[in-house]
Amino acid sequence: MMHLTIDETHHLDPLLRVCIVDTSAIVDERPAEMQRLSDALACLHTEGILAYWQAPHPRLGVESILIGAESHSLIEQAQNRLINEMLFALSFDGAGTLYRATFDAPFEHEVRFVRQAPGAERFAIVRVRVEPSFTADRLQCLSYVEREQIALEFQCDALRGFQDTLFCAGYRGVPVVGVNVLLVGGVEHLVDSRPGNFYSAGRLAAGHMLEHGRLRYLEPE
Repeated sequence: MMHLTIDETHHLDPLLRVCIVDTSAIVDERPAEMQRLSDALACLHTEGILAYWQAPHPRLGVESILIGAESHSLIEQAQNRLINEMLFALSFDGAGTLYRATFDAPFEHEVRFVRQAPGAERFAIVRVRVEPSFTADRLQCLSYVEREQIALEFQCDALRGFQDTLFCAGYRGVPVVGVNVLLVGGVEHLVDSRPGNFYSAGRLAAGHMLEHGRLRYLEPE
């Protein structure tokens, strides 16, 4: 099984982001999927986006991908493309059968991630909508929120939390694909909001939708 975790912004440069990748179970057994990821990295390089493998972590034994570009929006685009490539690889079982799930109907949910207490301030309100896109091997994340409501950084964090949940947890262990994820509303607080608050709110929204939305398994391929 392949796992991907999007780390916080790189500590040396705000325009770098680290993706922690656990590919230990497929490096030898599934070279085709690894080649697909390598090809995706090569494509990003041709577009002027920094994206390359880093050596395995000495303690965790997992690899990571470092992504860097001239703007946060380019980083998000590159990150989404890599996640989709990994989602495709993750969807296979050991016998090479592709298992996936998708939403059958649109679903919208609002999460109020609010706690204002001394030393524990947090404030994030997000409204997320999922719509079937009939694109079987992709998960598209978009933002329709005015920047005056939520800073662009927080919008990206909310969508990242939502996407990570659909990708890593999935529907009963199966990745969710073929969905447009729309951030359609939300509120930030000038003092108490943090990027992690919106990331958590996105994850909570995704968890609620996985539990209460109308999902179905796609036919194995």
